[in-house]
This record gives sequence, structure tokens and C-alpha cells, in this order.
Amino acid sequence: MRAFRTEAGDIVQAFRWTGDGGQVEEPLWAIEAMRDGRLALDAGGTEVVGLLVSTPSGIVRAARGTWIVMAEAGSLSAWSDDLFAHHFQPVRDGSAHFPGPGA
Repeated sequence: MRAFRTEAGDIVQAFRWTGDGGQVEEPLWAIEAMRDGRLALDAGGTEVVGLLVSTPSGIVRAARGTWIVMAEAGSLSAWSDDLFAHHFQPVRDGSAHFPGPGA
């Protein structure tokens, strides 16, 4: 599990979605979200694959390289690489405890 701390001090889980066969990291919670429909692949009628993310604000279409974030309550969000780097910091000290769905 990759844990990150928000600016408010909350702990979240996140992974960077590459949208190709080179996807190295795919956490169990993301696989479960695919199964239950909170995440879904979408080609949108083109060769460019996107990831549909069911967020509290509605469905967001994430492009390759987008960070998919799961909050402790299980809600999902999608963040561009730049915004993610600005708003989240990796938790490296082992102090994060976030069992979360599918952890």
C-alpha cells in the first residue's frame, strides 16, 4: 500500500494510473473498485484509453498518468500529476495506519 498525507494531515492511498500493460502498481482496492464499478476503462470511441472514476461529485474521466486517490472513507478522486505532487506527500515513516477497503 502506498500511503500519502494530505495538507490537512489525512492519510490516503493512491497510485498513478498508466493505462497500459506497463502498469506496475495496481492496489487491491483499485481492483475491487473495478469490480464494483467505481472505476471503469473507457476508450471513448478512440484509441486513447481513459479511466472513469466515480467520485462524490460525479464521474471523472482520468487520462494516463493521473493519480487515483482513495480516502479513508473509501471515496475516490482523480488528480493530475502536478496537483497531486503539490497536495500530497508520501508517508515514509510507517506511522500511517489506513486499513481501508481491500487493504
